[in-house]
Amino acid sequence: MTKNIGQMALFAVLTACITIPSRSLAGGPGSTSGAFLKLPTGARAIGMGESYTAAGDDVQSMAWNPAGLARMTSRQFTFMHAEWFQGIRYESIAYAQPFANFFTVGGGIDFLFSGSLNKAAFSDLSGLLNGPENVGLDPKVGGTFSASNVVLTGAGAVNVSALRWIAVPNVQAGMNLRVLLQKIDTESAANGVVDIGGMWTPEFWQNVTFGAVGQNLGPALNGKVPPFSFRLGVCYRMLDRKLALTSDYYQPVDNYGRISGGAEYWYKNVIGVRGGYRFQGRVDLNKLGTNGLEGVSLGLGFKYQVMQVDYAFETLGFLGATHRVSLTVNF
Repeated sequence: MTKNIGQMALFAVLTACITIPSRSLAGGPGSTSGAFLKLPTGARAIGMGESYTAAGDDVQSMAWNPAGLARMTSRQFTFMHAEWFQGIRYESIAYAQPFANFFTVGGGIDFLFSGSLNKAAFSDLSGLLNGPENVGLDPKVGGTFSASNVVLTGAGAVNVSALRWIAVPNVQAGMNLRVLLQKIDTESAANGVVDIGGMWTPEFWQNVTFGAVGQNLGPALNGKVPPFSFRLGVCYRMLDRKLALTSDYYQPVDNYGRISGGAEYWYKNVIGVRGGYRFQGRVDLNKLGTNGLEGVSLGLGFKYQVMQVDYAFETLGFLGATHRVSLTVNF
Protein backbone atom coordinates (compact mmCIF):
# COMPACT_ATOMS: atom_id res chain seq x y z
CA MET A 1 0.00 0.00 0.00
CA THR A 2 2.79 2.39 0.98
CA LYS A 3 4.63 1.54 -2.23
CA ASN A 4 1.56 2.35 -4.34
CA ILE A 5 1.09 5.69 -2.57
CA GLY A 6 4.74 6.54 -3.16
CA GLN A 7 4.46 5.65 -6.84
CA MET A 8 1.32 7.77 -7.24
CA ALA A 9 3.03 10.71 -5.53
CA LEU A 10 6.04 10.41 -7.83
CA PHE A 11 3.67 10.18 -10.80
CA ALA A 12 2.07 13.47 -9.73
CA VAL A 13 5.47 15.17 -9.34
CA LEU A 14 6.71 13.99 -12.73
CA THR A 15 3.46 15.09 -14.35
CA ALA A 16 3.84 18.56 -12.87
CA CYS A 17 7.44 18.77 -14.07
CA ILE A 18 6.57 18.06 -17.70
CA THR A 19 3.46 20.22 -17.78
CA ILE A 20 4.86 23.67 -17.07
CA PRO A 21 3.22 26.18 -19.46
CA SER A 22 5.56 27.89 -21.89
CA ARG A 23 5.27 30.60 -24.50
CA SER A 24 4.85 30.00 -28.19
CA LEU A 25 8.01 29.00 -30.04
CA ALA A 26 7.20 31.07 -33.12
CA GLY A 27 4.42 32.84 -34.96
CA GLY A 28 0.84 32.89 -33.73
CA PRO A 29 -2.45 31.08 -34.29
CA GLY A 30 -3.09 30.66 -38.01
CA SER A 31 0.54 31.33 -38.96
CA THR A 32 1.32 27.77 -40.10
CA SER A 33 0.37 25.74 -43.16
CA GLY A 34 -1.47 22.42 -43.06
CA ALA A 35 -3.68 23.16 -40.05
CA PHE A 36 -5.51 19.89 -40.77
CA LEU A 37 -2.50 18.06 -39.32
CA LYS A 38 -3.46 19.39 -35.88
CA LEU A 39 -6.80 17.58 -35.78
CA PRO A 40 -6.84 14.61 -33.38
CA THR A 41 -7.91 11.16 -34.49
CA GLY A 42 -8.85 7.93 -32.72
CA ALA A 43 -11.85 7.84 -30.38
CA ARG A 44 -9.94 6.03 -27.63
CA ALA A 45 -7.24 8.69 -27.34
CA ILE A 46 -9.71 11.58 -27.65
CA GLY A 47 -11.90 10.14 -24.91
CA MET A 48 -8.85 10.25 -22.62
CA GLY A 49 -8.48 14.00 -23.06
CA GLU A 50 -5.98 13.67 -25.92
CA SER A 51 -3.32 12.49 -23.46
CA TYR A 52 -2.06 9.43 -25.32
CA THR A 53 1.64 10.04 -25.92
CA ALA A 54 2.75 7.44 -23.38
CA ALA A 55 -0.39 5.28 -23.30
CA GLY A 56 -0.56 4.08 -26.89
CA ASP A 57 -0.17 0.35 -27.56
CA ASP A 58 -2.40 -0.08 -30.62
CA VAL A 59 -2.82 1.07 -34.21
CA GLN A 60 -4.26 4.40 -33.01
CA SER A 61 -0.78 5.20 -31.69
CA MET A 62 0.18 6.12 -35.24
CA ALA A 63 -1.51 9.51 -34.86
CA TRP A 64 -0.11 10.29 -31.39
CA ASN A 65 3.28 8.61 -30.96
CA PRO A 66 4.37 6.06 -33.58
CA ALA A 67 6.64 4.39 -31.00
CA GLY A 68 3.50 2.84 -29.50
CA LEU A 69 3.14 0.67 -32.61
CA ALA A 70 6.12 -1.38 -31.36
CA ARG A 71 3.98 -2.46 -28.39
CA MET A 72 1.35 -4.11 -30.56
CA THR A 73 0.96 -7.90 -30.30
CA SER A 74 -1.35 -8.52 -33.28
CA ARG A 75 -2.39 -7.04 -36.60
CA GLN A 76 -4.94 -4.25 -36.30
CA PHE A 77 -7.17 -2.29 -38.61
CA THR A 78 -9.09 0.79 -37.46
CA PHE A 79 -11.64 3.14 -38.95
CA MET A 80 -12.84 6.41 -37.42
CA HIS A 81 -15.76 8.66 -38.34
CA ALA A 82 -16.10 12.13 -36.81
CA GLU A 83 -19.04 14.52 -36.99
CA TRP A 84 -17.89 18.12 -36.65
CA PHE A 85 -19.77 21.38 -36.53
CA GLN A 86 -21.19 22.98 -39.70
CA GLY A 87 -21.45 19.60 -41.43
CA ILE A 88 -17.68 19.00 -41.56
CA ARG A 89 -16.78 15.31 -41.64
CA TYR A 90 -13.52 13.60 -40.81
CA GLU A 91 -12.74 10.02 -41.84
CA SER A 92 -9.63 8.04 -40.94
CA ILE A 93 -8.43 4.49 -41.63
CA ALA A 94 -5.18 2.83 -40.55
CA TYR A 95 -3.53 -0.60 -40.50
CA ALA A 96 -0.46 -1.88 -38.67
CA GLN A 97 1.24 -5.26 -38.40
CA PRO A 98 4.01 -6.39 -36.01
CA PHE A 99 6.81 -8.72 -37.12
CA ALA A 100 8.70 -11.06 -34.76
CA ASN A 101 8.11 -8.82 -31.71
CA PHE A 102 10.82 -6.57 -33.08
CA PHE A 103 9.37 -4.07 -35.54
CA THR A 104 5.95 -2.92 -36.77
CA VAL A 105 4.92 -1.33 -40.04
CA GLY A 106 1.68 0.40 -40.92
CA GLY A 107 -0.09 3.01 -42.96
CA GLY A 108 -3.19 5.13 -43.02
CA ILE A 109 -5.33 7.71 -44.81
CA ASP A 110 -7.08 10.69 -43.21
CA PHE A 111 -9.68 12.72 -45.06
CA LEU A 112 -11.47 15.96 -44.12
CA PHE A 113 -14.27 17.37 -46.28
CA SER A 114 -16.06 20.66 -45.67
CA GLY A 115 -19.04 20.12 -47.94
CA SER A 116 -20.30 22.93 -50.19
CA LEU A 117 -19.68 26.53 -49.09
CA ASN A 118 -21.11 29.70 -50.60
CA LYS A 119 -18.64 31.97 -52.33
CA ALA A 120 -18.45 35.57 -51.12
CA ALA A 121 -16.21 38.58 -51.54
CA PHE A 122 -16.08 41.76 -49.46
CA SER A 123 -16.96 45.02 -51.17
CA ASP A 124 -16.80 47.27 -48.11
CA LEU A 125 -14.89 46.62 -44.86
CA SER A 126 -15.66 49.96 -43.21
CA GLY A 127 -18.32 48.47 -40.95
CA LEU A 128 -16.20 45.56 -39.71
CA LEU A 129 -15.62 47.12 -36.28
CA ASN A 130 -19.36 47.11 -35.67
CA GLY A 131 -19.70 43.39 -36.37
CA PRO A 132 -19.34 41.02 -39.34
CA GLU A 133 -23.00 41.53 -40.26
CA ASN A 134 -22.12 45.13 -41.21
CA VAL A 135 -19.55 44.14 -43.83
CA GLY A 136 -20.66 44.69 -47.40
CA LEU A 137 -20.56 41.75 -49.82
CA ASP A 138 -20.02 41.91 -53.54
CA PRO A 139 -23.30 40.78 -55.18
CA LYS A 140 -21.45 39.78 -58.35
CA VAL A 141 -19.74 36.89 -56.57
CA GLY A 142 -21.82 33.72 -56.35
CA GLY A 143 -21.69 29.95 -56.58
CA THR A 144 -20.21 27.42 -54.21
CA PHE A 145 -16.84 25.80 -53.52
CA SER A 146 -15.46 23.01 -51.35
CA ALA A 147 -12.31 22.40 -49.32
CA SER A 148 -10.69 19.03 -48.72
CA ASN A 149 -7.57 17.71 -47.01
CA VAL A 150 -6.00 14.27 -47.40
CA VAL A 151 -3.07 12.87 -45.40
CA LEU A 152 -1.25 9.70 -46.49
CA THR A 153 0.84 8.09 -43.73
CA GLY A 154 3.51 5.41 -43.75
CA ALA A 155 4.69 4.28 -40.31
CA GLY A 156 7.39 2.12 -38.77
CA ALA A 157 8.35 1.31 -35.18
CA VAL A 158 11.11 -0.72 -33.55
CA ASN A 159 11.54 -2.36 -30.16
CA VAL A 160 14.96 -0.78 -29.63
CA SER A 161 15.75 -2.94 -26.58
CA ALA A 162 15.72 -6.04 -28.80
CA LEU A 163 18.99 -4.81 -30.33
CA ARG A 164 21.87 -6.53 -28.59
CA TRP A 165 24.02 -3.43 -28.29
CA ILE A 166 21.29 -1.40 -26.54
CA ALA A 167 21.69 -1.69 -22.78
CA VAL A 168 18.50 0.16 -21.79
CA PRO A 169 15.46 -2.16 -21.59
CA ASN A 170 11.85 -1.41 -22.52
CA VAL A 171 12.56 1.28 -25.14
CA GLN A 172 10.58 1.74 -28.35
CA ALA A 173 11.05 4.21 -31.22
CA GLY A 174 8.86 5.04 -34.19
CA MET A 175 8.55 7.29 -37.23
CA ASN A 176 5.78 8.48 -39.55
CA LEU A 177 6.28 9.76 -43.08
CA ARG A 178 3.23 11.82 -44.03
CA VAL A 179 2.12 13.55 -47.23
CA LEU A 180 -0.54 16.27 -46.98
CA LEU A 181 -2.68 17.08 -50.01
CA GLN A 182 -4.87 20.21 -49.77
CA LYS A 183 -7.45 21.66 -52.13
CA ILE A 184 -9.63 24.76 -51.79
CA ASP A 185 -11.84 25.48 -54.77
CA THR A 186 -9.41 25.40 -57.73
CA GLU A 187 -6.21 25.84 -55.69
CA SER A 188 -4.20 22.85 -54.46
CA ALA A 189 -0.92 22.21 -52.64
CA ALA A 190 1.12 19.32 -51.23
CA ASN A 191 3.73 18.96 -48.53
CA GLY A 192 5.59 16.24 -46.63
CA VAL A 193 6.24 15.99 -42.89
CA VAL A 194 7.80 13.55 -40.43
CA ASP A 195 6.82 12.42 -36.91
CA ILE A 196 9.51 10.95 -34.61
CA GLY A 197 8.71 9.48 -31.20
CA GLY A 198 9.97 7.30 -28.39
CA MET A 199 8.66 5.47 -25.31
CA TRP A 200 10.37 4.08 -22.21
CA THR A 201 9.19 1.96 -19.28
CA PRO A 202 11.81 1.94 -16.48
CA GLU A 203 12.95 -1.49 -15.34
CA PHE A 204 12.54 -0.45 -11.72
CA TRP A 205 9.02 0.95 -12.25
CA GLN A 206 7.06 -1.30 -14.58
CA ASN A 207 3.74 0.51 -14.07
CA VAL A 208 4.95 3.80 -15.54
CA THR A 209 5.69 4.67 -19.17
CA PHE A 210 7.15 7.91 -20.49
CA GLY A 211 6.71 9.14 -24.05
CA ALA A 212 7.95 11.96 -26.26
CA VAL A 213 7.22 12.85 -29.88
CA GLY A 214 7.95 15.59 -32.39
CA GLN A 215 5.19 15.93 -34.98
CA ASN A 216 4.76 17.56 -38.38
CA LEU A 217 8.45 18.26 -38.92
CA GLY A 218 9.03 19.39 -42.48
CA PRO A 219 9.75 22.19 -44.96
CA ALA A 220 7.72 25.36 -45.36
CA LEU A 221 4.80 25.50 -47.80
CA ASN A 222 4.03 28.81 -49.53
CA GLY A 223 6.20 30.61 -47.00
CA LYS A 224 4.54 29.01 -43.97
CA VAL A 225 6.02 26.27 -41.81
CA PRO A 226 3.96 23.15 -41.00
CA PRO A 227 2.29 23.02 -37.57
CA PHE A 228 5.34 21.69 -35.71
CA SER A 229 4.50 20.37 -32.25
CA PHE A 230 6.18 18.55 -29.38
CA ARG A 231 4.51 16.26 -26.86
CA LEU A 232 5.68 14.83 -23.56
CA GLY A 233 3.56 12.22 -21.82
CA VAL A 234 3.42 9.89 -18.85
CA CYS A 235 1.10 6.94 -18.19
CA TYR A 236 0.63 5.19 -14.85
CA ARG A 237 -1.14 1.81 -14.83
CA MET A 238 -2.62 0.23 -11.73
CA LEU A 239 -5.23 -2.30 -10.55
CA ASP A 240 -3.59 -5.07 -12.57
CA ARG A 241 -3.35 -2.65 -15.53
CA LYS A 242 -7.11 -2.21 -15.71
CA LEU A 243 -6.80 1.48 -14.86
CA ALA A 244 -4.56 3.93 -16.74
CA LEU A 245 -3.91 7.51 -15.61
CA THR A 246 -2.33 9.73 -18.25
CA SER A 247 -1.03 13.25 -18.67
CA ASP A 248 0.42 15.10 -21.68
CA TYR A 249 2.12 18.41 -22.29
CA TYR A 250 1.50 19.66 -25.83
CA GLN A 251 3.56 22.52 -27.28
CA PRO A 252 2.58 23.73 -30.77
CA VAL A 253 4.84 26.06 -32.71
CA ASP A 254 2.16 28.73 -33.13
CA ASN A 255 0.55 28.98 -29.70
CA TYR A 256 1.00 28.51 -25.96
CA GLY A 257 1.48 25.05 -24.53
CA ARG A 258 -1.39 22.97 -23.22
CA ILE A 259 -1.79 20.42 -20.44
CA SER A 260 -4.16 17.48 -20.71
CA GLY A 261 -5.04 14.61 -18.42
CA GLY A 262 -7.15 11.50 -18.75
CA ALA A 263 -8.08 8.10 -17.43
CA GLU A 264 -9.27 4.77 -18.79
CA TYR A 265 -10.75 1.85 -16.85
CA TRP A 266 -11.63 -1.55 -18.30
CA TYR A 267 -14.23 -3.72 -16.57
CA LYS A 268 -13.50 -7.41 -17.19
CA ASN A 269 -11.67 -6.33 -20.36
CA VAL A 270 -15.05 -5.89 -22.04
CA ILE A 271 -16.33 -2.39 -21.21
CA GLY A 272 -14.05 0.63 -21.06
CA VAL A 273 -14.88 3.99 -19.49
CA ARG A 274 -12.81 7.09 -20.25
CA GLY A 275 -12.63 10.73 -19.31
CA GLY A 276 -10.25 13.63 -19.71
CA TYR A 277 -9.73 17.37 -19.71
CA ARG A 278 -7.65 19.69 -21.89
CA PHE A 279 -6.46 22.81 -20.09
CA GLN A 280 -6.50 25.53 -22.75
CA GLY A 281 -3.29 27.41 -21.90
CA ARG A 282 -3.92 31.14 -21.48
CA VAL A 283 -7.38 31.18 -23.04
CA ASP A 284 -9.94 32.79 -20.68
CA LEU A 285 -12.78 30.27 -20.71
CA ASN A 286 -15.15 32.74 -19.03
CA LYS A 287 -14.92 35.00 -22.06
CA LEU A 288 -16.01 32.14 -24.31
CA GLY A 289 -19.28 31.65 -22.45
CA THR A 290 -18.66 27.95 -21.84
CA ASN A 291 -18.61 28.04 -18.02
CA GLY A 292 -15.31 26.16 -18.05
CA LEU A 293 -16.67 23.19 -20.01
CA GLU A 294 -14.38 23.64 -23.00
CA GLY A 295 -11.85 20.84 -22.97
CA VAL A 296 -14.03 18.08 -21.49
CA SER A 297 -13.78 14.63 -23.09
CA LEU A 298 -15.78 11.49 -22.34
CA GLY A 299 -15.57 8.08 -23.93
CA LEU A 300 -16.73 4.48 -23.93
CA GLY A 301 -15.22 1.29 -25.30
CA PHE A 302 -16.62 -2.17 -25.94
CA LYS A 303 -14.68 -5.33 -26.82
CA TYR A 304 -16.20 -8.43 -28.35
CA GLN A 305 -13.91 -11.19 -29.61
CA VAL A 306 -11.64 -9.56 -32.23
CA MET A 307 -13.56 -6.27 -32.47
CA GLN A 308 -13.42 -3.11 -30.38
CA VAL A 309 -15.78 -0.15 -30.74
CA ASP A 310 -14.86 3.20 -29.18
CA TYR A 311 -16.91 6.37 -28.84
CA ALA A 312 -15.70 9.83 -27.79
CA PHE A 313 -17.56 13.04 -26.98
CA GLU A 314 -15.48 16.22 -26.91
CA THR A 315 -16.52 19.81 -26.18
CA LEU A 316 -15.06 22.69 -28.18
CA GLY A 317 -16.46 25.67 -26.30
CA PHE A 318 -18.69 28.05 -28.24
CA LEU A 319 -18.09 25.99 -31.40
CA GLY A 320 -20.13 23.15 -29.93
CA ALA A 321 -19.19 19.51 -29.49
CA THR A 322 -17.94 16.67 -31.67
CA HIS A 323 -18.69 12.95 -31.75
CA ARG A 324 -16.28 10.27 -32.90
CA VAL A 325 -16.70 6.55 -33.39
CA SER A 326 -13.83 4.14 -34.05
CA LEU A 327 -13.94 0.47 -35.02
CA THR A 328 -10.77 -1.57 -34.45
CA VAL A 329 -10.29 -5.16 -35.57
CA ASN A 330 -7.56 -7.49 -34.23
CA PHE A 331 -6.58 -10.44 -36.38
